[in-house]
Amino acid sequence: MAVVRVTLPPYPDRLYVKLWMQDRQTRNLLAGPHQLTDFTVNRDGNLETLMQMQIPLGSTEVRFEAIAINPRHRIESRKVGVDRRVSPSNVSEINWDDIGV
Repeated sequence: MAVVRVTLPPYPDRLYVKLWMQDRQTRNLLAGPHQLTDFTVNRDGNLETLMQMQIPLGSTEVRFEAIAINPRHRIESRKVGVDRRVSPSNVSEINWDDIGV
């Protein structure tokens, strides 16, 4: 499971964000695109929302990509992307003797 924080600068019009996740090795779409519309103002005055995304078992590297969209003017921002390595959540439970390490 990944929690993605999306932050936007203050903007006078209503915006939404399309967010999706790709496998870095196969470039397959793993999740999304999701439309994020529920933003709150954070303590810095920026718009912010959180999204939980399930990372499929076996994924080792993922890329989160997003664009902001102004539906009234039909304007899109530039696409942004963040690459992350995936580490198993149960790494402390692995019996390394069984693996032969």
